[in-house]
Amino acid sequence: MTEKLVFVKYPSLTNHYAIMKDKTIVNYLDKSVYTTEKLHGANISIAFNKDLNYYLASRRRILKSESDKLQFKGLIEFFDKHKDFLKDIATQYFTKDIKQVHFFGELYGAGIQRMDYEENINNTTSVRFFNIILLKEDGKLIKTDHNTFCELLPESLQVPSKPGGILRYLITRDDNEIKDSALGGEGEGVVYQPVGEYEIVEGHFIGIKHKTNDFSEKRQKQIVETALTAEQISILTEIESRVTLQRIHNVLSHGDLKLETKNFGDIIKAVQTDIINEINREVDG
Repeated sequence: MTEKLVFVKYPSLTNHYAIMKDKTIVNYLDKSVYTTEKLHGANISIAFNKDLNYYLASRRRILKSESDKLQFKGLIEFFDKHKDFLKDIATQYFTKDIKQVHFFGELYGAGIQRMDYEENINNTTSVRFFNIILLKEDGKLIKTDHNTFCELLPESLQVPSKPGGILRYLITRDDNEIKDSALGGEGEGVVYQPVGEYEIVEGHFIGIKHKTNDFSEKRQKQIVETALTAEQISILTEIESRVTLQRIHNVLSHGDLKLETKNFGDIIKAVQTDIINEINREVDG
């Protein structure tokens, strides 16, 4: 009996100006990441199981209705052309514990979004992929290694790559440094990701989108007020590193406060005082 394919939605990306809200991404601030162009089109996916049965999907659902098929005609035509090649790649990822292989990408060009891409000018559409994610038999999701992704897929099927670097500095760049599209005209922005394979735990994805002001979901003024410089991020990271469970235990060990709900505010104040005193000692020293 053929096993039914499970729909997997692409995980959400984190805005570059909001990474301090995500402790896992903060841990990547001083690590090297790769950069890809964020294409402006329609998010799509193609999935295979071990029997090489497949589905085509939009960001939210598997394409089934006639209206879906009409809207994503470009994806269907692309798949018909590249079906055998994609099956060959999927086969290379299947092991005993891998249940499905998911190609995530962007359908773009004429009739999708108004851009100055070559496909828009030529009145055609195409698909480029940005990730391959694996669904394991136990339900866990694995984001695959980017170097392997690049080896398996020709450049013409990948979203364009841009120079990578240390995340802390990449996110401080202005629009002029990220706006040019390799496909023509001005692009939507870029995406930063770690190179290596990792497990996506509880939908937590290490992907940072850095859109230009013209394409941001927020107004330009809000972005300017919210965005952080590399120095500000360093300060916040330093502050966060001092708020630890061990420090709380040390404060409580003084015996002045008990770990009770009614003392919550006083405990916070005591921890703040302890941090301030520690910083003052370091400065004086």
